[in-house]
Amino acid sequence: MGFVVTVLASFLAWRLYERIAPISGASCVDEPPEQTAIIDVRDYQLADHEPFEQAVNIPFAYLKRNLEMIPGKQVHIIADNSLNRNLSIRYLRRKGYGVTSYTLTECPCKSYSAPRF
Repeated sequence: MGFVVTVLASFLAWRLYERIAPISGASCVDEPPEQTAIIDVRDYQLADHEPFEQAVNIPFAYLKRNLEMIPGKQVHIIADNSLNRNLSIRYLRRKGYGVTSYTLTECPCKSYSAPRF
């Protein structure tokens, strides 16, 4: 019984780590770097309401089946919260993409705003 509890606790700790722990090597920037693909991992409704120029909208839930839509190996992430940011960056890095920067749209300190149409 103790082994099962230990395995379950380890699994839950790992899942919590993936969601909450900060990402190293990726910085929050106001403008995406040049020569990078811009991937918007927000939900379709949010991305449609506040579009980002030149961004490919692939919500996090659809990343696995739409990796071929990403136009390059260097990626900038646009996310609405830190959970989607963390999960997206970790997933893309496991798949061989270089994610070096991101933009959080719901960050109170952001100075970059999406164009309104």
